[in-house]
Amino acid sequence: MRRQVIALTLIAATALPLSGCLSMFGNHLSESSSDDTAAETANSADQAAQMADTLASTDWSKTSKLVVRNAETGEEIALITDQALIEDAVSGLSDINSVAAEPDASPEYVVEVWQPETIRFGETEPSGDTCVLELTTYQDSDVVGLSVSLLDISLYMHAPTTAEELRTLAQ
Repeated sequence: MRRQVIALTLIAATALPLSGCLSMFGNHLSESSSDDTAAETANSADQAAQMADTLASTDWSKTSKLVVRNAETGEEIALITDQALIEDAVSGLSDINSVAAEPDASPEYVVEVWQPETIRFGETEPSGDTCVLELTTYQDSDVVGLSVSLLDISLYMHAPTTAEELRTLAQ
């Protein structure tokens, strides 16, 4: 019993000063808009770096299919399973490294990149496919929106060649 009282006292004594420090730090960040902007910029840069690493390390030959949808209606326009077409359309993503602002243009097409699920313990084959990446083209824009739901990252990249390759898939 005595040990429990001592432990609780030590926890309370340690937590009180830390909570004051943390709340002061939090107030400082909320009071300064330039700090907020810097934090958002750092977060965007971190997301861009994660996205670049993800794209650079993606083995596009493992892509099982691309599903092209009308961005406005969600209607499926094309299903591409030809590996050469898939690699031509998305291989340029590995070289993209310039973040762009969200375009003012309307979304045009959404291209879903599907890969086989990871083989789970006890299974001999993947149980299906999973969408690992969504690419969005915008009308009259060289910007491509990228969304990786597994990492909860969405970015816009300046990618004129990839944008044209993706539009070609829709036709």
